[in-house]
Amino acid sequence: MALANRAEAGALGESMEAGLLARLGVRLAGACERYFPDAFVFALLAVLLAFLAGLALGEKPLALAAAFGKGFWKLVPFTMQMVMVIVGGYTVAVSPPVHRLIRLAAGVPKSPRAAVAFVALFSMLASLLSWGFSLIFSGLLVREISSRVRGVDFRALGAAAYLGLGSIWALGLSSSAALMMATKDALPPEILRISGVIPLSGTLFQIITHIALRRRASAPRFRAQSPWRVAIRSR
Repeated sequence: MALANRAEAGALGESMEAGLLARLGVRLAGACERYFPDAFVFALLAVLLAFLAGLALGEKPLALAAAFGKGFWKLVPFTMQMVMVIVGGYTVAVSPPVHRLIRLAAGVPKSPRAAVAFVALFSMLASLLSWGFSLIFSGLLVREISSRVRGVDFRALGAAAYLGLGSIWALGLSSSAALMMATKDALPPEILRISGVIPLSGTLFQIITHIALRRRASAPRFRAQSPWRVAIRSR
C-alpha cells in the first residue's frame, strides 16, 4: 500500500511539473509573439547601422546609397537559387509517388515517442538529398502522423521536422559550402588563392566527412586526412 501511495504521489508530482512547464512555455511563446519584433525590423536596423558606420568612416551619403543599391541586386541570383531549391523540394514532396510513401511511412510509428523519433530520422535522411525537400517532406509527414498517433505532441513533431535542416544537411547533396568550393566561378578570389577548387569527391563523398559527425574536428587523424587541410598544405 505504501509503495502504491508513493507511486501515485510521484506520478502526481510529475504531472504537476509537466503542467507548470507547459504553462510557462505557453506564456513565453505568447510574450515573444506579442513583443518580439519581426525579422524585417532587424534587417532594417542592420542596414541603418551599416549606413551610420559608413558615415562615421567618412563616406559620402550618396556613395553609400549607391553601394547599397548595387549590392542589393547582387543578391538576386542567390535568392533565386534558394527559391528554386524550395520550389523543387515542394514539387517532389507533393508528387503522387512521394505522397503515397508519406502515407505508408506514417503508419509505422505506434506511440508518441516513436513518432517523434521517426520524424527526426526521416527529416535528417531527406536533408541528405536536399534541405528544401526535407522541409516540405518532413512537414507533410508530421501532418500525416499527427492525425494517426493519438496523444503525440505536435510541438515535438514540429521540432523534430527541423532536425534535418538544423543538423546534417551540410553533409548532403545540397551543401552550399561544398558546392561553392567545387565551383571555380562561385569562389571569391581571396578564397580561391588559398584553397583552390575542392571537388565533391574531397568533401561530400569523402567518408571522413560522415565520420566527423561522431568525432571532434581536432582529432589528430581527422586533421591529417581532412581534404581542406590537404588542399591548403599543397599550395
